Amino acid sequence: MEHAAMHYVYIIGSLSSPGHRYVGFTACKVDLRLERHNAGTTPSTARYRPWQLLWVGAFTTKELALAFETYLKSGSGRAFANKHLLPMSGLPSSTEEDPQPPSTSTLPDASRPFPP
Repeated sequence: MEHAAMHYVYIIGSLSSPGHRYVGFTACKVDLRLERHNAGTTPSTARYRPWQLLWVGAFTTKELALAFETYLKSGSGRAFANKHLLPMSGLPSSTEEDPQPPSTSTLPDASRPFPP
């Protein structure tokens, strides 16, 4: 049985510049893509190296992955990521000046359908 190719949307956070995040798409292994970001071969992320992986989502089609990447780059998508995907990342959001550790009340309720 042949495996379908997966497509990934990921969020990385800068370790050198807290609050800087990058949302990307790849069809290759995410760890290899992160290595490229940390090697400085991606112009849009080279300045804020090193990076760490904060979140990754797998999609069965390229179209779905690209649509979700586009959404995460929008204002409402950033808010969604901050509230639902990154509450435990330990890095500040792009709008926080002095990050506080997340409380357990920020965790999604597992009994509700996702996304809300």
